[in-house]
Amino acid sequence: RYYFFNLPEEITNPGDCYVDRENRVLYFYPTAEPKDSELLIAMTAVPMFDMSGAEDVSFTDLSFKYSRGNALFGTGVSGLTVDGCTFYGLTDNAVQLERVAHVTFVNNKMSYLGRVGIRIHEAGDFPTLTPGDIRIANNEISFVGRVRHTYSGAIHLTRCIGVNILHNDLHDCPHLL
Repeated sequence: RYYFFNLPEEITNPGDCYVDRENRVLYFYPTAEPKDSELLIAMTAVPMFDMSGAEDVSFTDLSFKYSRGNALFGTGVSGLTVDGCTFYGLTDNAVQLERVAHVTFVNNKMSYLGRVGIRIHEAGDFPTLTPGDIRIANNEISFVGRVRHTYSGAIHLTRCIGVNILHNDLHDCPHLL
């Protein structure tokens, strides 16, 4: 199976594009009449929110859209709640967390992501079997892995203990978990 990306010859369908980096030109086949369309170009490649070291943070009913970086990023985060948020059109992960505890993702919608919906590395403590207390429930995660296809699941967990994944709608993904 082959996948070609950023070739001018492949601009054949509405929504296709080609970036000529040498001449700094974007070629784009619009999905509708240009006068009736909106073209958004994301320039920032850093996370929208870096919560490293934060405690007891909540994001409720917010939209995170159109970025080349992660929407939410953090190392050493404790007590994070993300509830009812929308993550759309991101080139990287919706959420990337490392060494976390007491984190809840509920009722969120994540779609059209370049990599993963929720990526967590290290939650809980393996030597003592202390759970990380991570809850991922009632989320819809779809159309992930749009840029990086390999190992880009809806939810990606590594070295995690004490995680509950319940009643999520995961679809149109190269890998689900």
